Amino acid sequence: MQKYLDEALAALRSLQRQIRWKPGKDLQHLEKRKALGHLPEDFQMEDYNELIVSLLRKSTNTVYLYRFGQERYYAVRGLALGVP
Repeated sequence: MQKYLDEALAALRSLQRQIRWKPGKDLQHLEKRKALGHLPEDFQMEDYNELIVSLLRKSTNTVYLYRFGQERYYAVRGLALGVP
């Protein structure tokens, strides 16, 4: 379990410095979140990246590990910019 904790911490630290998206996935993900009503229609990529960094930097937020086959994915849930 320590291996996954170390891996998650390294990933979070890296993303706190700079959000990286697969090519084309940034706008696709932003538009999906808008369509689901998770984000305001006037949100831009800069706003979305700022929201994500805010979420990653709050130490009281919860980090989840999801496994899909051999791959591991981490998700963070909690407050970002003061909004749940």
